[in-house]
Amino acid sequence: MKKSLCLILLLCAVCLPLCASCSSHKELDLALEEMCRTEAALPAGQKYLLSEPLKKGWKKLSQEHLATLFRSSTLPPALENVTQGALYLSFSHPFEIAVFACASRADCDAVAQLCFGRLETVRSYWRGSEYAEVCDSGSVTVCGNYVLMVISSSPEDAIKAFRRG
Repeated sequence: MKKSLCLILLLCAVCLPLCASCSSHKELDLALEEMCRTEAALPAGQKYLLSEPLKKGWKKLSQEHLATLFRSSTLPPALENVTQGALYLSFSHPFEIAVFACASRADCDAVAQLCFGRLETVRSYWRGSEYAEVCDSGSVTVCGNYVLMVISSSPEDAIKAFRRG
């Protein structure tokens, strides 16, 4: 009994800070920059925010561009409840990091499904190329009220960086 109680307390001590860290992000641009720093050789690309104000070097991602990323002619309904978003998109490689803050956990599930669809699209496009392994290691994770999509050589490191954030 004492061993199982100690084990439960240990698990709570380890898991609680991870859950708390997922809910503490306010500035997604900073979180995205930390996630990008985990990549040893970041390919050339562009950082985007869904809303202003924009920092130097960042661009606003239009609803039309966002819809196109998710293979739609209009903004998918699941994205209507995204309160903030930050993305890094490579110009020439299958390298993408997206962080979406959602109004609720139910919204996260819908956005995660869209991100899985995007990940499958990227995997299909790059299948058979030298980048297929990178695409296959891509990940979609729900962390609190955030959805993370990471297509990189080390998605686990980027997700850890977000959680530390």
